Amino acid sequence: IRRPPRSTLSSSSAASDVYKRQIFVSFISLLSVAASAVIYKNRKKYIEKTNEINFLFDNALVGILRIDENGKIISANRNFLNLFDIEDTDIEHNLYDYLAPLEKERELLKEKINAGKYDHLEERIADKNGEIKHLEITAQRIEDINVPGTIQCIITDKTKEKKAERERNLALEKLFEEVREKEIIAQQVIEDKNQKIKLLAKINHEVRTPLNAILVYFDMIENDQINSPEEFQEFAKTVKVSTESLLQTINNFLDFAKIDAGKIEVEEEAFNLMDEVNSVMKLLNYLAEASENKLLFNSEIEESITIITDKHKYRQILINLIGNAIKFTKNGLITVTANNKSESKERGVLTTVIQDTGRGIPPDMIDKMFEPFHSEGNRSGTYSSGLGLTICNEYVDLLGGTITAESEYGVGTTVTFSIPYRTA
Repeated sequence: IRRPPRSTLSSSSAASDVYKRQIFVSFISLLSVAASAVIYKNRKKYIEKTNEINFLFDNALVGILRIDENGKIISANRNFLNLFDIEDTDIEHNLYDYLAPLEKERELLKEKINAGKYDHLEERIADKNGEIKHLEITAQRIEDINVPGTIQCIITDKTKEKKAERERNLALEKLFEEVREKEIIAQQVIEDKNQKIKLLAKINHEVRTPLNAILVYFDMIENDQINSPEEFQEFAKTVKVSTESLLQTINNFLDFAKIDAGKIEVEEEAFNLMDEVNSVMKLLNYLAEASENKLLFNSEIEESITIITDKHKYRQILINLIGNAIKFTKNGLITVTANNKSESKERGVLTTVIQDTGRGIPPDMIDKMFEPFHSEGNRSGTYSSGLGLTICNEYVDLLGGTITAESEYGVGTTVTFSIPYRTA
């Protein structure tokens, strides 16, 4: 057997090695292309994910930032920059310069945030326009090998919520106030209704009592039960007193109705002051005698003085106050003192004092004596319609005057009223 020459074998082996190397290079090239394709694909996904995260970060509805332990801002999103009107991002910014410009506040806030766990810290700041913003801050320490002590902060602008809350609270407060006002009005309506019912009951009593007395005496006259002229005269006097009492009750009721309806007006006229006072004293003197009281009048008024004011209302005030003193005094003294003081040639002030020795008014009732229905049973236990003093108070006020009362329970009461007048 002949062996091939050595040179031929060497050529075949060399060709095989070259072929193998070409295959290996081709494989490496294909592997490199595949790896590059994978890397490219992954890098594209990474970039897309990063862009997505950055988009979400920048467009978040809250301010997001990272700061170091001294407050230096490492990174921040657009919302934060807009919130604090930061335009130049190339220079260094410190969070505490915006949140707490005062050193004391700055250190306190820095201490809280550096603790690394602070939720819902509320701060109020003023923007460049001077408008107050309400911020809510949440801080948390995070691990960052590049910047040790990094703190992530989320800042939420609560200004609109706070404004809406204030507006809501104001609306609720206004609503509650309206409800309270309506409750007060409703209560007043109920009280007015109750007062009118009470008034009718009292008027009924006040009218029936003198009417019954009159009917009884007329029955006695009709049945010839009067035995002497003196007894007849006494009956006639009692009938007269009952009639006057009935007329006074009706007058008070009508006057109060006018006051309640707002239809009372001042009707001024010129009259002799002493003539009017003497007329009232004469009218009420027999009422005082019927109650076994003594009625005195002390005058410090010029006999001939003529004044201009509402004659009817002045007379009604006198009758009501003196009549009230007589009603609540038994076997006592009622003193009326009147004087006038000139302020100029054309004007003056008339002051009248009615003092009685009745039982007086309890201290807890003195402030209410001029209110409707409060004279009932307060002094002597006598039933009263409770309108006389109210009418006096209204009339005095209408005439531009003042009225006051002083009383010592068990001793007596003094009522003083003053009204202005013009000279005729």
